[in-house]
Amino acid sequence: MTLFDRDGHLTGQALAALQAGGLSEESRLEVAEHLASCDRCVAAYSALLSPVVLLTPREPVAPRVMETLRRRERRLRLRQWGTMAVAACLAIVFWVSGVFTGSFWSRTEGEDTPSLARQTAAFVNQVSQKTGDLMNRFDLREVFQNEKE
Repeated sequence: MTLFDRDGHLTGQALAALQAGGLSEESRLEVAEHLASCDRCVAAYSALLSPVVLLTPREPVAPRVMETLRRRERRLRLRQWGTMAVAACLAIVFWVSGVFTGSFWSRTEGEDTPSLARQTAAFVNQVSQKTGDLMNRFDLREVFQNEKE
């Protein structure tokens, strides 16, 4: 039995013998090596293995997949930039209020330490709550956008 035709492709007999397991070890290795580099023979062998014709989708799938990927990337970038913007705003607020310079922490006359600690805790809680509300707003928008699709 000849494995290859004049063009260098596998014969129908060789493909059928490969499917049935009737090739010697050396022939099987030679056929496998050829299938690794020849698309035409791979297509013929695949057709022999699965005679079912694959259906094509009614509309192209690639544009929808690419649009979904673009939307996800935009959302990711929005979150990254949003987080950086919030961090920058907080840094500016802390800098202007004197947290980094130490003037915020210095006591004024008649002010006791516990009240300063309470003010600081209240300020931190307020900033934390506003940041959480902002992030929740972005997350809810994402949920509503996904429901509309």
